[in-house]
Amino acid sequence: MPWHSVVISNPARLTRAHSALAIEQEETATIPFEDIAIIVLNNRAISLTHPVLSACAEYGVGLFSTGDNYQPNGIFIPFLAHTRTTKVMRQQLALAKPVCKRCWTKIVKAKIANQARCLKFADISGDAFLETLLDKVRSGDPDNAEAQASAFYFRRLFGDNFSRALSQKTNAALNYGYAIFRGALARVLVVNG
Repeated sequence: MPWHSVVISNPARLTRAHSALAIEQEETATIPFEDIAIIVLNNRAISLTHPVLSACAEYGVGLFSTGDNYQPNGIFIPFLAHTRTTKVMRQQLALAKPVCKRCWTKIVKAKIANQARCLKFADISGDAFLETLLDKVRSGDPDNAEAQASAFYFRRLFGDNFSRALSQKTNAALNYGYAIFRGALARVLVVNG
């Protein structure tokens, strides 16, 4: 199972050396493609060859590019032709609305429970309030408990004046992490059909 996250922040040339990624800089480093989960290209002076892209697809590696603001702005993910892909897609499209709402409710509850755990782990008060919100989450979250929990959680973590809408370093770091996470999740979904 791949486990390396490779972040390249200096000028480099990426080539394929048999079944490994070769990162040519002042010295050349190689990493087997089978060990790589994601590669983040975080410098404008990085070049790569077609065999690198092909190997990324072959081994299920997610390849991220970043923009001028160093935030991920694109992802190359493998296109794997699983015979079950269409079958799974049809099953998902056929799900009844109540089932979808129940699934969303479970996701929201898990998110709020994890936020409560994080506050408790960081020894920051507020976990009890988040736990009370868990009981208020109804099917499909029509009362938007998820947004209430998130607003409370981020203010507890980063201070009362914090807002996810502000342009600041904390939000830039969170956005970067979320983009990598979304891409890694997309990679896993594609790899598994």
